[in-house]
Amino acid sequence: MDRWWPAVEPGRVIILMLFKQSTRLDSGSEAMQTIAILTMITGSFLWVAGSLFLKYRPSKTSIYVNTAIQLLSAGVVCFLISYATTDIDRFSMTNVLPEAVYALVYLAIVSSLITFLAFQWLIRIQPPAIVSTYAYINPLVATLLGWLLASEHISFAQIAALVIILTGVLFVNIPRYRTSD
Repeated sequence: MDRWWPAVEPGRVIILMLFKQSTRLDSGSEAMQTIAILTMITGSFLWVAGSLFLKYRPSKTSIYVNTAIQLLSAGVVCFLISYATTDIDRFSMTNVLPEAVYALVYLAIVSSLITFLAFQWLIRIQPPAIVSTYAYINPLVATLLGWLLASEHISFAQIAALVIILTGVLFVNIPRYRTSD
């Protein structure tokens, strides 16, 4: 039995499963796939570190100020990356579909602003393990909505990842179920 397995959280397993599946497709160079995997794993670790820091050393400023600073910082970093990779030179507003603009506005308001504010508030009043389960539920909801609304295909690897997600959320919440009896 491998000793590392219990220390791996479900999110890392899901990332590896989904990337393993995508490497069979022609989705870019192997170096870019490796960079993408490392970026996602690094981002996960930084998100956890930031969440724990916020939980145990809360800021004296309001949730709104914290959210604004974090979202603006992320926007600046994304802009700098696109500028450094010359993606900004290839961008043309004429190629942007109205549906893409609507989706971007929706994601900016609902996915970023509202949910991030909710996360900031919840991390102050709930244990980090409970609050972070949203990160596992989001892919589940997105996959099921894609299947339901856009007739997207769900692969065996996705179903296995969804089972792992739900199992992980169950394990995180078992102590709460036991205390509510």
